[in-house]
Amino acid sequence: MHVNIKFQTETGKKVIPELQGVEIPTASRASYKVNNYVTTYNVSTKVEATDGQLMCERAMYGPGRGWAHDSVGATP
Repeated sequence: MHVNIKFQTETGKKVIPELQGVEIPTASRASYKVNNYVTTYNVSTKVEATDGQLMCERAMYGPGRGWAHDSVGATP
């Protein structure tokens, strides 16, 4: 399966070329550290499958993994 990952920030949409058409093998998972691509806390992420179905989750970790939060995304 291939996905496109895009970010929305307070200054507009951010499309990172290296995150377009990313291959994710079937029955596997991939993680992306958002702050490698955007520098704001005000961000949402859109993950689109271009040739299959997917399930997404958002995991957040505090310093030293002293706390964590997870949220499952929905697909239409």
